[in-house]
Parts: sequence; structure tokens; C-alpha cells
Amino acid sequence: MLRKGAGLFLGLTLAAVTGGCGLGAASGAPAGNAIAVSKVTGYWMNSLNSRYKTYQISPQQLYNALQKNPHKYFLLDVREATTQGGVPGYDAFHIPGAVNIPFPQVGQELSKLPKHQPIVVMCYTGQWSNQTMALLRILGYQAYSMHLGMADWNHHTDVLPSRSSIPNFPVVSGSQPGTWH
Repeated sequence: MLRKGAGLFLGLTLAAVTGGCGLGAASGAPAGNAIAVSKVTGYWMNSLNSRYKTYQISPQQLYNALQKNPHKYFLLDVREATTQGGVPGYDAFHIPGAVNIPFPQVGQELSKLPKHQPIVVMCYTGQWSNQTMALLRILGYQAYSMHLGMADWNHHTDVLPSRSSIPNFPVVSGSQPGTWH
């Protein structure tokens, strides 16, 4: 079942993949479907040909990369903007420099994403970020998903039961990205 807004994200993504022909349009549907199928098939075949490459980056790998060059990646946090039901949103804690575009809105905000800079997508536990990363890769972005999401970045952001192995990498709070120190 699609989460509220996810259908819009998928629809906008397919429209972008098909060049905006509109999958529902009678005259453009067959060509649009063929283009979409080709792009999706290409994505999966590339993954298979790359020895099951998952396009994942671990929190430790990301932390090390940001220590060397804070601008190496565009950081995209797709969690809800505010804390809801006790689950910490972007405003509670996020990686310094991460831009917030909630998962259902990413398809409407593609113009804010860089085409020529690697993007690391993060969410609560990795589910939304993996879906977002896959769709962005189909659209031609160089996207990666942070493995296990914010639940594995900092113990303050853990939405899973407490684990002693969670690092304490830097976070900031508020509605702005902040900066990497």
C-alpha cells in the first residue's frame, strides 16, 4: 500500500522518466510505458551487472567522507519535517548540512537536487531512503542511501530499540540544514 503522497511521488517520477508524456494520456501512454519500463529495467540490470550493487553508504563511511570534505555529498533527509507520535523528525535531529524534503514531496522538488553531485538520502531506518534512492537513480541522479538511516547515525535519533553499537556522530536540530564542523 502506498503511503500518503507516495503515489504522487511515483507519478511525478514516472512523468519525469517518460519525459512528461503522461502515462494516462491515450496518445502517449504506450511510448511512455516503454520508456519507463526501459529505464526501470536498465536500473535493475545495472544493479545485477554490478554484482548486486546496492548503492548503500554506511554511517561510518559517510562520517569519514564528511570529515575530509563536508561538501562531497548533497545530503537529503526524507523524514517528516516535525516530530510526530514520538518519532523524531528532521527538526529534532539531523546531520549537519542535510536538506529536508519529506519523502512524499521529493517528486515535486526534483529541481532542488543536484544532477552532478552525489546525493546521500537518509530517513528513519532506511526504507524511505532506499525507495527514494532507487527512483532518483532511475531518473539519472547519482544517489546513495545511508544504511539503516538516522537510527544508525546517532543514539539520539534511534527509532529502534536501544543498541549500544550506535555511534554518536554529530547532529543539529531545527528547520535549517546547519553546517558541518
